[in-house]
Amino acid sequence: MISKATFKDYLAEGFFDEMIGEDGQPRAAARLLAREIESLAPGELEARQQTAERALIQAGITFNVYTERREPFQNQTVIYRRAVTFVHSLAIS
Repeated sequence: MISKATFKDYLAEGFFDEMIGEDGQPRAAARLLAREIESLAPGELEARQQTAERALIQAGITFNVYTERREPFQNQTVIYRRAVTFVHSLAIS
């Protein structure tokens, strides 16, 4: 079952997060983005992510990954990546 995107369990401990403040709430500049992400139907964020990734590949944009280190961002990375992808999908739609 695909769940809705939410930031309720997101923790930005030990690093600066541009979107989520130390109190766990979206920063002023990111509140609209957070609301938009959380309002999407289950599966919609993933669909937009896939569309954005295809568009990047078709445009010839690639990324080199030099490390597989995922701690301490393992779960948080997924949410942050989805947020960035959401912004990209808005720009290309």
